[in-house]
Amino acid sequence: MTNFTKVGTPKKVGEYFYFNYVQAKDNQAITYRVRSSETKYIVPDGNPLKDAEVFINPNTLSQDGKSILSQTVWSKDKKHLAYQVKRAGSDWS
Repeated sequence: MTNFTKVGTPKKVGEYFYFNYVQAKDNQAITYRVRSSETKYIVPDGNPLKDAEVFINPNTLSQDGKSILSQTVWSKDKKHLAYQVKRAGSDWS
């Protein structure tokens, strides 16, 4: 296994930018958000997490950290996110 850190492409939804961030110690990428007025944050000083907050961490949805999010959809007003959780990477939800 290779140790790596990966930052996903930010996506604007409502008043926030959302992005995924994964480190080698994590089973699943964690989704962070930052207010769109703070877009200057985009990797300042090499730290993409500066001013960002955890939006959802799928690693905490199960004890083994193998649950994943799927089938995500935002409400029309962009204030709520509905999502499906797949346990242990299973196709059965």
